[in-house]
Amino acid sequence: MLYIAIIITAFLTSVLSGLVGMAGGAVLMAVLITILPVSSAMILHGATQAMANGSRTLLLREHLIWRLLPGYGLRSCLRRRHRHMAGTRAGPRRSADSHRRFSLGGTVE
Repeated sequence: MLYIAIIITAFLTSVLSGLVGMAGGAVLMAVLITILPVSSAMILHGATQAMANGSRTLLLREHLIWRLLPGYGLRSCLRRRHRHMAGTRAGPRRSADSHRRFSLGGTVE
């Protein structure tokens, strides 16, 4: 019964994502973590999203602009290398002074 519920949920969130253009994956994850352990939910969510995006790519491959792919891939590799060389995953490091909150009136210390 659990398998059927997961399959139906994946289908319905896929329809939601197709109609609205967003939120299907978030709703799927919310449902999965209520019925499965978090680690299992994350793995299943990743596999479901990979299959959904992969099948969509295959179905719409004739509409892809393939000439953009090499540039995108190159920039992704360069950015990854830059982060690796900097020793961080989140981008450039910030100083202690850069952690200020901002409001409409300016910086709040």
